[in-house]
Amino acid sequence: MIKTDIRDGIAVVIFDQPEAKLNILSPEFLHTMQHELDLLRTDPAIKGVILASAKRDCFLAGADLKAMRAVQADPEVLARGEAVSRDGQSFMNQLEDWPVPVVAALGGIGLGGGTELALACRYRIASDAESTRIALPEVKLGILPGWGGTWRL
Repeated sequence: MIKTDIRDGIAVVIFDQPEAKLNILSPEFLHTMQHELDLLRTDPAIKGVILASAKRDCFLAGADLKAMRAVQADPEVLARGEAVSRDGQSFMNQLEDWPVPVVAALGGIGLGGGTELALACRYRIASDAESTRIALPEVKLGILPGWGGTWRL
């Protein structure tokens, strides 16, 4: 679920997966966020965008690692995995190239793809809450950040 509130030219985009404990960066999430941002991009009144989570202790926990392992194990699924990777790279590049400032408001954990999303934004602001953590834990599994996170970092 994505909710956008626009005030004085600033769009606050709040995302949430209410059925889950953590917000996970899935292909569905990417497509929904892409659609929402495409709508904002066409609005000439928008002067800035803030991306935030509705969850207090989770900005975005990254990708579903079980799904990533399934891609690695099944050659037929590999083509779909490559398409998702390209979509993610395209999304992050578009976010980075936005003509107005985009701010990631990090509260709670921002892991893997969540960190990559924050890095693709022009600015990042993080809560000083104990739960706030930013990391690329996939490297411990031999997986490199696939959406430009290594380069941006």
